[in-house]
Amino acid sequence: MTQYIPGIIPFGSDDETIIKSCSLKSAAIVSAASGVEIGSPTYDSELGVLVGTDGGIRFDLSALGYSALDNGGQFSIEVESVWISSQSSSDGAGGYDHTTNEYLISHGDGNPPTNAGRHRMNLSEQFIAQMKTTDAQTANTHTSLGKSRFCTVTISWIGNTMSIYVDGIISQISTFTQYADMFKFVWLGDYAGGSNGSILNHYIRNFHISTRPVMIPKHRKLTPLAFFGDSFVSVGERYQGGVLAAATPYHDHTFENIVVAYLRNRGIGCEALNHGNSGSSVNDSSGDALETGRATMLADRPYSVLFQAGTNDANDASVHANFDTDLKDHMTTILASIPGKIYVGTVPTLKANSTYDSQTYVDNKNEVNTFIKALPAWWDTNNPSDTGRIVVVDIDAAFGAEYPQDNIFNGQVSGALDDLHPSAKGNIIRAELFAQKILSDLEQ
Repeated sequence: MTQYIPGIIPFGSDDETIIKSCSLKSAAIVSAASGVEIGSPTYDSELGVLVGTDGGIRFDLSALGYSALDNGGQFSIEVESVWISSQSSSDGAGGYDHTTNEYLISHGDGNPPTNAGRHRMNLSEQFIAQMKTTDAQTANTHTSLGKSRFCTVTISWIGNTMSIYVDGIISQISTFTQYADMFKFVWLGDYAGGSNGSILNHYIRNFHISTRPVMIPKHRKLTPLAFFGDSFVSVGERYQGGVLAAATPYHDHTFENIVVAYLRNRGIGCEALNHGNSGSSVNDSSGDALETGRATMLADRPYSVLFQAGTNDANDASVHANFDTDLKDHMTTILASIPGKIYVGTVPTLKANSTYDSQTYVDNKNEVNTFIKALPAWWDTNNPSDTGRIVVVDIDAAFGAEYPQDNIFNGQVSGALDDLHPSAKGNIIRAELFAQKILSDLEQ
């Protein structure tokens, strides 16, 4: 019995909309899938195929309902993570130095094609996806941090709108020019069978293509989910409006984006609203931006709220006497206005900024977190008929408290110890913790 998989289809699925699937792990497997070798590819039973110079794998989809792909569909293929990643000595991104354009996949209306699409890495280590080669190019940068050896690149389209996902994390939404027979032929690791553009030194594997776009219904309890707090959830840590916020260098490590992707990869859609306020504090004795921004956030009528703030309270000379009162005021006001829950993150160590590497700030952070951790019991005690609405997510413990894991913070990976914001690795850890808590509640 075939099944219908919501969202991004995992390799190996028997989803009835898949029209071609191949692991690419041996010549025999490629041949059995009616694939044609170009050049002299080499194979590994686990890693897949290394197409090499002027190499590739071609599939003719003429007899497989390829014309349905003109209206919508998705394809996924795994590639070694370093191939799609940027190089950066300042933040530890371990990419590959591309000396020529290398094509992950191309497709078109003939062999050779009159019209073609191509999806490749350029010489600046940027991934460029074009459903038609004459369309404008949008360059996306990615990081190897937090990834396993292979990552999954998925491109979905419906009508004239295309979306790019890397390990389920969206990095681009754009429009393209439609044309007939876009996927009559497909080339993997190569540009339309040409004499250049092959992936030279990295393996690809586990390709499939489906006539169903990535379309995930939004869960009613996540429509919307507001991200509210300080710079740990603000513009510099999020994806917005089809392009990445300029303050963030990579398209696949932003906090908000990873939370959404974690849920998406489990078939759960989420409408994320960002209401982060950089530099804001929980203490609102001076009309702080967090307090003044709360009304704007609540006006968007979120179902639930992800709350992370307190770092700017802990990095003061001492924690303000009103911190606990103001924190509870946020909880009370928000919960009176939403039907769902508040997911509150603890404050991680401040040591990634050398300015705050002293016992004073350790004590401040611990004091702030003591107040945060006490919130669920405080709420339940005072609201016995409305319990369980505050969930604490212990980011501090997950990062390693005062002995944090390597490369959790930007200050660690740069070596300058001047930035206490989470790195790509840190964002992945805390985003998945929040998402796991949210998912657990959805399953109840």
